[in-house]
Amino acid sequence: MVTRKRLRWTAILCCHAIANLAAYRAGWSGKKLRREEDFWRRVNSNFMDIAVLEWCKLFADRRGFHCYTNVLTDPKGFETDLFAHLGVTTGDFDAYCAGIRTYRDKFVAHLDDSQAKYPQLDIAIESTKFLFRYLRTQEDPDNYLEGLPRNLVSAYRLALNDAKASYLEKKPPNLSVKRDRPTAGFTGCRPAPYLQR
Repeated sequence: MVTRKRLRWTAILCCHAIANLAAYRAGWSGKKLRREEDFWRRVNSNFMDIAVLEWCKLFADRRGFHCYTNVLTDPKGFETDLFAHLGVTTGDFDAYCAGIRTYRDKFVAHLDDSQAKYPQLDIAIESTKFLFRYLRTQEDPDNYLEGLPRNLVSAYRLALNDAKASYLEKKPPNLSVKRDRPTAGFTGCRPAPYLQR
């Protein structure tokens, strides 16, 4: 039996993955970065790296605590629906997961490769949205996901627009820390503010 906390954390991982995927995408205009300064290059790369780490927890680490295979009541039924939605076969999806894991393992985690081969992100984005919707509609009878976005389609669009606006700002980002509230860190009970709209 999956606990309420585990189901909620899986949904939160979906929110974090989609926000980072959107922020990474927002940094590009075609094949060119919107901002070329070192800071913005690092920011954009970090969004990709975190998105990959979060997505792997949800899909590519089959024995992982938050992988859909260990959270959903009917993972096989979910796979059938997911693959139909994505228009891929089991083999296609497994190969995609292997490619994402290779990027994570060989570049992000260990830097075994000096040249990163960035993964194509459409499947990651669509699978994350699909999993979140499935969690909401099939796995959340007691409203465990209260306070999280209703859907990740809108959350993705909001995160994308928010990130684009930041990339297009000409002044340096305000990186100062406000001291008027507690700095206890992430509690795991609330997503980023732009995911709450």
